[in-house]
Amino acid sequence: MRRLQASLQGRPEVEVVRRIIEEAQEIKREDIAICRAIGRNGAALVPDQWLLEMNAALDHPELGPDHWRTRYLEYLTARLGHGRGWREGAA
Repeated sequence: MRRLQASLQGRPEVEVVRRIIEEAQEIKREDIAICRAIGRNGAALVPDQWLLEMNAALDHPELGPDHWRTRYLEYLTARLGHGRGWREGAA
């Protein structure tokens, strides 16, 4: 963005704003695509039970982020402590 802004010095304000908005929208599109690719490639590494619990977090916001951080820590601890057993539901 700084390079874009520098390259637009002296241009009309309307053009600068338009180009910065276009660049921000492109960054957003790229970010979404990257996140989706990470999700597709990483989904096989996460056990179904964990995915179900994360979806439950959306349905039960009253439990708060500390509850889900604790569950995630338990999941990681089980994963590291049980080798590959976490895929079979050790978490």
